[in-house]
Amino acid sequence: MSRFDDNLAMSAISTPSPSAGRSLEHRIRRSAFALALVIAVVFGVVLAAVGLISAARVQSAGKAANLRILAASIQGEINQKIDELHELSRSPLMWTAISDTVGRDAYLRPYLRDIDSANSFLRHLELSDYRGRPLVATAKRGGAENERNALRRRVLETREPAGLLLRSPDVSLQVGFPVRDPYSEDVVGVLIGEILLESEFSAMSRSLQQDSAFEVKAAEVLVFPAAEGMPGAIVAGMEIAHPRFPGLYRFQINLFDWGNSWSVFPVRTAGGAVVAAILLAWLIWRVSAGMASRLAGRLNRLADAVSVERPTADAIPIEGNGDEIDTLAGALRKSLQNYADATANLEKEVIERTRKLAASEALYHQAFHVNAAVKLILDPEDGRIVEANQAAVDYYGYPRERLLAM
Repeated sequence: MSRFDDNLAMSAISTPSPSAGRSLEHRIRRSAFALALVIAVVFGVVLAAVGLISAARVQSAGKAANLRILAASIQGEINQKIDELHELSRSPLMWTAISDTVGRDAYLRPYLRDIDSANSFLRHLELSDYRGRPLVATAKRGGAENERNALRRRVLETREPAGLLLRSPDVSLQVGFPVRDPYSEDVVGVLIGEILLESEFSAMSRSLQQDSAFEVKAAEVLVFPAAEGMPGAIVAGMEIAHPRFPGLYRFQINLFDWGNSWSVFPVRTAGGAVVAAILLAWLIWRVSAGMASRLAGRLNRLADAVSVERPTADAIPIEGNGDEIDTLAGALRKSLQNYADATANLEKEVIERTRKLAASEALYHQAFHVNAAVKLILDPEDGRIVEANQAAVDYYGYPRERLLAM
């Protein structure tokens, strides 16, 4: 074995093995674990954000649905009273009582009082003739006589139903319907009733959740305010009116909410996000551990192949994956093959030169020592005899050692 081979073998044998904490497999696993944690955190944050957005949308949709239900309830109650008053204005009892100046108090006043007492929100019924003179009234509303007179004149002039919103002392809607003669369709009187909106709105407000309230506006004028001291934003709004008589009233109902949308984030969704993040991290850890083990195994096999005393090119494993490890293995195999070829060529050159040197020495011996001519080899610097053949020894008569000492 040559000195180069000895150095290569010593360097291969003395290659240190990595410790468990610094091994490539361990570092890959740690990197994969860090990546898994980052992905889990990002996944959890994204899932939480999506959950919060979805919860907020669900909450908004729920508030909108609550508003529709609330508006439908208020509209239904108001329209029902308006329809009852309309049907009452078309009753034969009304136009008959207007012409019956003698006996109407005996039957019409008790009839209207029964209707008045039977309704919680429709009160203060009043029947007037075609001149606007009140004929029968269940009760007079204090402080609203001028408004009733104006409503009465409006119905008689337009010959159409009319409404008047009163905000003091309580919110109410005065509604007047013309009483028509069934044969001539002439307006012979006016029937007025009062719908108590304050009581209706208050009852609806008490039915809402504690974190919700509503307000009612008419032509941008606040009619029924939301709960005082409750900050919040309008989450939904809706306009209501009577479908058949839209001129009687038109209200804007706005729903308020001061609940925290973050509090509606479901606990189940949060738990699912945590479990999903843990499962994702575990899956990444397992997959990365398998990949790291296979990668470290390939590198270890490559290290074992070059750590022997005389590594050969055929011993270098190439698995054919076409990746960087195969590239490294191919480069090592090529280097070892080149080294083997260079060693073989060097050995051939040494043998050839040794053979030529032996032949040259034989020729030199034949030309110098066996020659019959006297031959001496002198040192050019001091003239000392370095070599002498047998012919010189015989010619000078001195022993060969004596000649070489001269």
